[in-house]
Amino acid sequence: DAGNNFEDITKNISSAGGRGGSLYVLQTNLSKRNWVYVAGANGIAKSKDAGDTWERLDTLSRPDTFPVRAFDASPFDSNEIVYGAAQSAYRSIDEGRNWATFQFDSSQVASVARYHPRASGVIYLGFRKNP
Repeated sequence: DAGNNFEDITKNISSAGGRGGSLYVLQTNLSKRNWVYVAGANGIAKSKDAGDTWERLDTLSRPDTFPVRAFDASPFDSNEIVYGAAQSAYRSIDEGRNWATFQFDSSQVASVARYHPRASGVIYLGFRKNP
């Protein structure tokens, strides 16, 4: 309806341990219809049915100490996701079961993660001053 109506899709997120903390990212997966991710102070939660049910993804960082402030899903491969927390980025090619870690020597924290829309394998990560 072109954005005329909105629905709270986080009402069922408590089953994944994601309700109650600050949410910083709401992201859809362009390669999978109805897949939605939320990320924040409780980590990352994923829904494969447009928010009716949620599952929590295990992260390498402690979201209560280092909230997930940056997240994106690859537009080329539904299994590939990336997130940023503090001065690190984490990339998974198996829906979050295993993660590769990238540390950055910076006083700033990750705040935005984006896959290039046309170049597979290119990921942009933005930083900002530590809040």
